[in-house]
Amino acid sequence: MLKVNPRVDLAFKKIFGVEEK
Repeated sequence: MLKVNPRVDLAFKKIFGVEEK
């Protein structure tokens, strides 16, 4: 995924429920 702020990344993980490596 795109490189974004850690907070945004966590939000995306919670929203999409997917863990990026």
